Amino acid sequence: MAIFKLLENCIYKVEGTITEEDVAKINTLQVRTILILQNTAGQSSSIINQITTDNVCFRILGGLDYFEKTKYKEDGYISRTESNPKGLAEILKYFERIESEMDPNWTDTQKCMYAYSALAVDMDYVADLEENIIGEGITERSLNGILYNQLTCAGFAKVFKEMMDRLGIPCYYQNQKGLHDFNVVELDGKLRGIDVTWDCTHKEDGRCTFRYFGRDPYFYKERGHQIKNDREETEFNLTTFTDQEIEENLSVIEKAIESREKVDYSFRNYDRERKSIYLPVNRYFESLRYEKLAFVKLKLLANMGAIPKEVIDSLDSVKPRQGFIDDYLGTYDRTVDIRGMLNKIRRELGMQRWLSFKDNQVMISPFADEDRRPINQEEQDAIIPTLNEDVRNYYTHFYHTEAKQIDDLIETYRMILNIPQELAPKTAIVKTDLYTKLKFLADGGEFFDYLGLPKEEVEEVSTKARECLAREIENHKSDSVDQRKSGLDLLYVIIQNDVIDKKTSGVEYTEDDLNKLMDDVRTYLSDIDFTEEECQKKLNEILSRTIKQEDIKDATIEYGIDISDVNDATEMLKSERQEIISQEIENE
Repeated sequence: MAIFKLLENCIYKVEGTITEEDVAKINTLQVRTILILQNTAGQSSSIINQITTDNVCFRILGGLDYFEKTKYKEDGYISRTESNPKGLAEILKYFERIESEMDPNWTDTQKCMYAYSALAVDMDYVADLEENIIGEGITERSLNGILYNQLTCAGFAKVFKEMMDRLGIPCYYQNQKGLHDFNVVELDGKLRGIDVTWDCTHKEDGRCTFRYFGRDPYFYKERGHQIKNDREETEFNLTTFTDQEIEENLSVIEKAIESREKVDYSFRNYDRERKSIYLPVNRYFESLRYEKLAFVKLKLLANMGAIPKEVIDSLDSVKPRQGFIDDYLGTYDRTVDIRGMLNKIRRELGMQRWLSFKDNQVMISPFADEDRRPINQEEQDAIIPTLNEDVRNYYTHFYHTEAKQIDDLIETYRMILNIPQELAPKTAIVKTDLYTKLKFLADGGEFFDYLGLPKEEVEEVSTKARECLAREIENHKSDSVDQRKSGLDLLYVIIQNDVIDKKTSGVEYTEDDLNKLMDDVRTYLSDIDFTEEECQKKLNEILSRTIKQEDIKDATIEYGIDISDVNDATEMLKSERQEIISQEIENE
C-alpha cells in the first residue's frame, strides 16, 4: 500500500505503489483532491484505471519538482504536472508498452536509446494543440501530450525523464527558461546531454538518427541550452558518445526498433467533451458551478412567486450549502454566468429580446444592456416552466446521488471530526463540503417533498443526517449550547453574501483566509456576553474583511444573491445569542 501524507487542504504526497486497496479509498473522496507522485515508477495502468471518481487529479512532479526548484512553483509549470486518472492510465499504458518491447538483457544505454527512438518517432513536435481545453499550451507541455502524439520541447523533456525514472536510469530535466527544455542522462557512469525534441524534428524517413543523443561537445553553448545564468540549474560535466559507441549500441537494438509499430493515438480527433475525459479538467469545480446555477434558478422562481411559501421557508436549508459553494468558487476566481443562463432560456423559448438580472429581478431589453425593464407577468409565465423543470431535474438528481451514499458521507465526516486538531485546517474544505451536504439532507424535508421524492426515503436519510450533526454538537458540549452548529450556519450565510470574487473586491480569498474567518466566527459566537450593538459590530467586522458593505450590496444584485440575507444574518446572530442565554438559564 502507498503512504498518503497530507500537505495541505485536499493535497497529499503519495509515496510507494498505489494498490487496489488504495484505489478503494481514493474512490470515496468527496471533493477535488490532488495526489502528488514524485514519478510513476512502480505505478500500474490497470490499477490507476480502477479509479472511478472525478474528484482526483494527479501531479507527476518528475523534472518539474516545485519542492526543489522555486521557478517551477508558478501555476503554469504546476499545471504541466497534472493528469486525471483516466488520462494517466492511458499514459502508463504507453510507457508499459515501450518497456515490454525491451530486452531485459540490454544495457541502460541501449534501453535509453530505444525509449529515445520510440518517443522521437511516435510523437510530433507541435507549438499548440487545437481546441486545448485545459489552458493554452499545457497539454503538449505535459505527459498528457502523449495522448495526442503531440509535444513541445517541454513535453518531450518531461516525458523522457519520466521514461528514465521508470527504468531507474538517473536523468535530469533542464530548461533555458522561456526558450527550450532538454535532458541530461547518466549512462555508464557518465553524464550525457540529450535533446529528443531536435531528433524528433530531424527524423529521416520517419526514423530517429540519434544525432542529438549525447553527441554534441558544445551542448551547453547551443541556443536553448544556455543555463549558466540560472541559479537553479547546473552545468554538468558532460561526456559525448563517439560515433562508434552509438553504432555498437544501435546494432544491438536496431532489429527491435525496425520491427516496432508506431504508437498512434486517435485522441486528437475527439470532440471537446470526449477530450475532457482524459484531461485534468476540474470536474468538481464545474459541478459546484452547476449547483450554484440551480440555486440561482430556485431563487428566481421564489422571486416570481412560483414556489409555495412553506417551500420558500424551507430553502434556508440550502443556504449553508450555497455559502460553501460561493466561497469555493470565489477562491478560484470564477463566477456563475447568470446572464448566459437566462439567455440560453431565451433562445430555447424563441424570445427575441435579451434577458439580464439586476436589482434582484429579471430584466428584458431589445438589445443587451439597452432600455432594460423588469419582465411582465406574461414573460414571467413563459420563463417559469423552463426554470421549474431545470430546478426539479437538478435537485432530484442531486438528492438521489447524495442519498445513495449517505452512509459514506457520514462515515467520512466522522473520520474528519476525529483527526488531530493540528490537521484540522488542512481538511477545512472537505469538512465544510460534507457539513453543508448533510445539513441540506437533514433540514430540506419540505423542499424534497415539493420535488415529489418518496417521503419515507427522505425521512430516513434526513434522520441519519440529523443524528450525525447532533452527535457533533453533543461531542462539543464544552462549547456554548449549539455554538458549533450556530457558528457554521452563520459562517455560510456571511460567506454567501460576501461575494468573494477578485473581480468585484480586488482581493483574492485564500484557504487560509477561510480558516481564519471560520475561527473568527466561532470566537465571536462563543462570547455570550455580547450586547446587541456589539453583535452588530462584530458582524459588520466580519462582512468588511474583504469588501465594503456597499460593494457587497452592488455585487449581490449583480450575482443574484439577496442583500436582505445580510440583515437576516444579523437577526440570526441576535436570536441565537438569546437562545443560548435562555438555554443556560433553563439548565441552571
